[in-house]
Amino acid sequence: MTRATLIVLAAVLLLGFPGAALADDSSEDLARQLTEPESAYVAVTRAMYASIRAQLAPLRSALADPSHVTPKEWSSLGNGVVAAAIDDSISSPPPAFASITGLHQEINSAACMVREASAGFYGILETAAMASAGAAGSTDVYAGIGLVLLANQLASLNSATGKLESALGAAEVGLELLVVLRVEELEEQEEQVETAKGAGDLFGISLDPWDYCFIATAAYGTPAAEEIQVLRDFRDGVLLQSAAGRDLVGFYYAASPPVADFIAEHEWLRTAVREGIVDPIVWLVREARPLWETQMTTPAP
Repeated sequence: MTRATLIVLAAVLLLGFPGAALADDSSEDLARQLTEPESAYVAVTRAMYASIRAQLAPLRSALADPSHVTPKEWSSLGNGVVAAAIDDSISSPPPAFASITGLHQEINSAACMVREASAGFYGILETAAMASAGAAGSTDVYAGIGLVLLANQLASLNSATGKLESALGAAEVGLELLVVLRVEELEEQEEQVETAKGAGDLFGISLDPWDYCFIATAAYGTPAAEEIQVLRDFRDGVLLQSAAGRDLVGFYYAASPPVADFIAEHEWLRTAVREGIVDPIVWLVREARPLWETQMTTPAP
């Protein structure tokens, strides 16, 4: 599936279900193509989004008709939104979804604004209730608040709620687009593996192609050479950890078998390639090994 197809699919999902948790069958199918930890993270995150929307619904209803909402209900509504938005069960995102963290921070910030606005509204209502000697749960408490103050408090809560809805919508869109891009990346990796397997089959190689370095093997005469293992380690530890590196590896496995076959048929060329090209590369990779191994084991900030 091409990048354009995947992005169009995401757009259809997002535009077809505005303000929803985007748990459509098509988006679920995409998520199932992720790795297991990524799929689990997406499922938990979507559930958090749905929970926030469930808490926003009664808050929106209260703002549409505030005269029937008690002071304690205002406070409860704000606390419910925050409880849904600040979910401790959401673990740190997998690397492919790390950029969603900023959007979640926006959600948390907006949710805290909702809580503060609803708590402030509650405090004013309680004070007005005490001043008028009315019951804290009586709807008559609104009569004890000046019209301007009441309008300002409702406007503040409505603004905070709008900001939360915007932050939530942005996170929903962002998550689904990250799913689309990650699926595309995984499909490209799978295509590279299939290309390597096809090249191995073409030349009668029964080994796993990802364990086979065609040109280096032709130069050394065996896939078991120590130098070849150094190159494998560099490939797995460095090249396959980035999109550019994976593209390079995929190109190598697609293009190198004919070259390796030609090298293997000419002893003088094997010696020249081994001593003039492969040995220097192995030396550089081996000398730099402490640096790239440290990078492999150092967690991202």
